[in-house]
Amino acid sequence: MIERLYVKNNLSFEECEIEFDKGLIVFTGASGSGKSILFDAMIAIFGFTNPQSEISEVVLNNETKVNDQFSEDLLVFKQIKKDKNRYLVNNQTVSREYVKNLSSQFIGFLGFKNSNFFEQEVLVQSFDDIILTVDNSYKKIIDDFNTSYELYSSLSLELNKIIENEKTNIHF
Repeated sequence: MIERLYVKNNLSFEECEIEFDKGLIVFTGASGSGKSILFDAMIAIFGFTNPQSEISEVVLNNETKVNDQFSEDLLVFKQIKKDKNRYLVNNQTVSREYVKNLSSQFIGFLGFKNSNFFEQEVLVQSFDDIILTVDNSYKKIIDDFNTSYELYSSLSLELNKIIENEKTNIHF
């Protein structure tokens, strides 16, 4: 979970620091108030887009230990833009590609290219993936459901064929 976001010298604002509580976080504001620019700054820290901020930092709770290299309880992602962009994770200099690969393990970036995120199958798969990160026994439940659903689909198709066949064979 993101615990803190800090952005300095971005397009719309000089400095912004937000501390997040657990639970659902909703950003609202008038058009042009900087919501999209704030989110662009956040996803740029994780290497998904080009940064527009001089300095950006995100502090993540690392309870699930997403990477063996970082055993700390917090992961601090930092992006610094001077002559070129530099990325750091827990004060270790890393490449943008490394940051992107690391953060892809726990962050889903929703953009225009993958706007099908809210389709039912994609949402269900996303929730399944999240649950699997905390409960490995859930895999058996998913596998059992998929097996049962395949059997149901097959039997339903067979039943529909029988019904259609009966309709065509009825003579008065």
